[in-house]
Order: sequence, then structure tokens, then C-alpha cells
Amino acid sequence: MATDDIALTRLFLAVTGALALAACSLPQPYRPPPRGGEPVVTQPGTGPSPGALPATAAPAEPPAAPAPPSRDYRLVPASQSLVTQAHA
Repeated sequence: MATDDIALTRLFLAVTGALALAACSLPQPYRPPPRGGEPVVTQPGTGPSPGALPATAAPAEPPAAPAPPSRDYRLVPASQSLVTQAHA
């Protein structure tokens, strides 16, 4: 009877330890998808090198990011009073 309890305790500790170690693994970092159109697939030995662009194609400029909206902070009267005292 006591041997069964020790074996179950060891099994429980082993499973708990394995689950704890599995929970500590880090997720893979986020990699955004590549920008641009579909990749050009060519047969080996034909056409330009994989990194070369055709002479008529110019790299597209990414559009300018819009300016972030300004934030208006509104404080409750008690907080506004403290800020006013701090500025004085």
C-alpha cells in the first residue's frame, strides 16, 4: 500500500514537472509577411538572377504613414488641482 502511494506521488511529480517545463517555452517571434506582390518563380538557368529587377520596374515607394492623432488628456478637478500646484 505504501509502495503504491510513493509510486503515484513520483508519477504525479514527474508529470507536474514536465508540464511546468513545457509551459516555460517561449513562443516564436512574430514575422510579418513580406511586402510586395507575388514572388517571381523562374526555372533554374533561365532569366535574370533571383534578386534582379527588370529594367522597366522601379521599386515602389511605400506610402507615407499618416500622423498619429493628437491626444487630449482630460483630468478630473482633483488631478488638475495637483498638476497646477506642481507647475507653480
